[in-house]
Amino acid sequence: MSPPYSLRPYQEQCIDRIRNAVAQHSRAVCVVMPTGAGKTRTLGEIVRRSVAKGRSCLWLAHRGELVDQAVSALASLGLQPGAISASASAAPQPFAPVQVATVQTLIARKLRPPAAIIVADEAHHYVAATFGEVIRDYPCALVFGPTATPERSDGHGLGALFTRLVVGVRVRELIAGGYLVPAELIAPREKLRRWQIAQRPVDAYLQHARGRRAIVFSPTVALAETHAEEFRAAGLTASVVTGETPWNERREAFDALRSGAINALVNVYVATEGFDLPEIDCVILARGFGSAGLYIQCVGRALRPAPGKTNAIVLDLTGTSHVHGHPEDDRQYGLEGRGIRKADDANVDQSYCRVCGAPIAPGEACTECGTQPREPLDLTITGEKLVPYARKRAEGDEARAATLARWI
Repeated sequence: MSPPYSLRPYQEQCIDRIRNAVAQHSRAVCVVMPTGAGKTRTLGEIVRRSVAKGRSCLWLAHRGELVDQAVSALASLGLQPGAISASASAAPQPFAPVQVATVQTLIARKLRPPAAIIVADEAHHYVAATFGEVIRDYPCALVFGPTATPERSDGHGLGALFTRLVVGVRVRELIAGGYLVPAELIAPREKLRRWQIAQRPVDAYLQHARGRRAIVFSPTVALAETHAEEFRAAGLTASVVTGETPWNERREAFDALRSGAINALVNVYVATEGFDLPEIDCVILARGFGSAGLYIQCVGRALRPAPGKTNAIVLDLTGTSHVHGHPEDDRQYGLEGRGIRKADDANVDQSYCRVCGAPIAPGEACTECGTQPREPLDLTITGEKLVPYARKRAEGDEARAATLARWI
C-alpha cells in the first residue's frame, strides 16, 4: 500500500527518531512537533506502515467532535478508519484495522478494539487516570502522543503518561524551510499586570495590522463581545465564538474569516487548537497566559503559510511574550517538572492556588482543592506603546545581521 503523498524530510527524520526510541525499549513516546509541522501526516504514516504489515491501530481524539476530523484526515492519507463516538457522523466500521475514538467513549461502552499501536492525538489533553484506564488494557501496544505543547494546563510535563520525549522539528527549522512564515512580535516594553492591556484590540489592529485577517483571544465572553463591538464601531467587521457557540455557527465564522468577509474573529477558549485556517496572518492577544503551552497554541494560529502570505503579526497587548518568549524561540521540553521552558530562561511566571498553593492556570479552578478563581476585575487599558521588533532591538549586531540574511 503506497501513500498518496510524500513526506517532508523532517517528517521522515521524526519517524526515524521515534523508531530509535522504540528500539531502545520506550513503549510510550511523546512526540513534539510545532503547529503546522504535520503531526497527523507524520503519525498517520506510522499507522499506514503498521496497517500494511497487518497490525491494528487505535487513534484517540480528546473530544467527540474531533473524531470526524481525525477520520477525515486519516482518510486523506489513504487509510479507511472506523469511528467510535456517539457524536461522530462518520460511519462505524468495527472490522476496520484503524479505529478513531475518545477515551471517554471506550470507557463508557467498555470497548477495547484491537491495537498494536495507539496514537493519543494532542497528548497534552489526556488525564493520567482515565487515559491509564484504557492503556493498561493494551500491555503490548506502542503508545505515541503527538503534541505541539507537551505540558498540562498547570504547566507540568507529561511524565505520568509517557516515558520518552522525541522532538521532531523546531519552529525556526520550519520557517527556514518555508513550511511556516516568520512572525513579527509587537508588544509593550514590559509585562503588564493582570487585567491590564496596553491598547484596545481594534486600536492595535488599525495601527499595526490593518487589512489582515485577525483572530483575537479574549479572557471572558463579556470582553469578547466588547472587543467585537469596538471593531464594528470602527467600521470593521467582527464575529464572536465561545464555548457555547454551536459547531455549525463556529464553522460559519471560521469560513467568513477565511474568505475575508470579516476582519476579526474574537474568541474565548475556542480557537486555540483543532482547526486549520492558514489565511490568518494576525493574532491579537488581549489576555495573559499562565502556561507556555496555551500561549504557543494561540500564536501558532498565524504561522501556517498561505498563498500571498509572507509573514504573521502577533500583537501582544499584555506583554505575556516577556514571560513565554517570541513565537520563533527555541524551547526546552521535558516530561518531568515544567513541560516547556524558554531555552535561555528556566524561570516561568506561574500562578498558584491561594488556598493550597498548588500550581494553577490563570482563570481556572484549582485541580487539587477545587478553589474557584476570584471574580475578574474590570479591564484596564494602560495606553502603553507597542514596540515593533522588540526582540531584535535587544540583540547584538551579529545576531541582527544573521536574522536579516535569513529574512532576505
